[in-house]
Amino acid sequence: MTEPVEEACKLGVVLLFIWKNPNFNEENDGIVYMGASAVGFALLENIFYVAQNGIGTGILRAFTAIPLHVLTAVVLGLHVGRAKFAASEARRNLLVWRGFLFAWAFHGLYDMLAMSESALALLLLPLLGGLAAFGVMALRRGRRLSLARWDSATPSDIVAAPPLASAAVPGHAVGRIPKAHRWMPAVSRPLLACCAAFWLLLIFGLMGSTTAEDVGYGALGGILLTIIPAAIGVALEVVYHRHRKAARSVRAGLSVN
Repeated sequence: MTEPVEEACKLGVVLLFIWKNPNFNEENDGIVYMGASAVGFALLENIFYVAQNGIGTGILRAFTAIPLHVLTAVVLGLHVGRAKFAASEARRNLLVWRGFLFAWAFHGLYDMLAMSESALALLLLPLLGGLAAFGVMALRRGRRLSLARWDSATPSDIVAAPPLASAAVPGHAVGRIPKAHRWMPAVSRPLLACCAAFWLLLIFGLMGSTTAEDVGYGALGGILLTIIPAAIGVALEVVYHRHRKAARSVRAGLSVN
């Protein structure tokens, strides 16, 4: 049970050395500083693993454990950034503890799967994928909070983000998603659901395997079979939600006017 200790070490660096730094002046800084702390911690930890187990372990961890440390730090960093500007000490403590518990939960689940020595280890891939999605959402929210904070001050070095190109697409003018993109969820969601169902069946099927070779070949086959449809599904969802966001912005502007 080293997960809370590791997350506390990353958090402690920021709280002890960065929290009162005058450069910590927006919510997104919490993500930046927590991410830097996580990269340093992961690098130091990886040096010890390589010294004990060889370079192969270090290469494997570069695609698993190190992204985990960074992604949990992004989620925790958003909470730290929000806590920095909380209206009360109680709210500040709540945000820090909430972020810490989220990071601990993700880290603990990762370690449980990684040390299971069974087909459950295959769930590490969707876990990291889901955590990456949470990380992207945290980055976007941190950016929105920071821009909103600086917007009232309108400093000379802050440049307003350009509008989405999709806002000029016919259909957005009336606050609707263009017809050319309304089919996307009907394709992307069944694709993603089929990929998820395939992985569940694969994991249950490999639970009876007794050799690491069978599990390895099964996992490789699963990746090869699902990587293209999953990538298509994710790409369609991203484009669809981008158009949906643009249409929602137009509707909000129309309601104000």
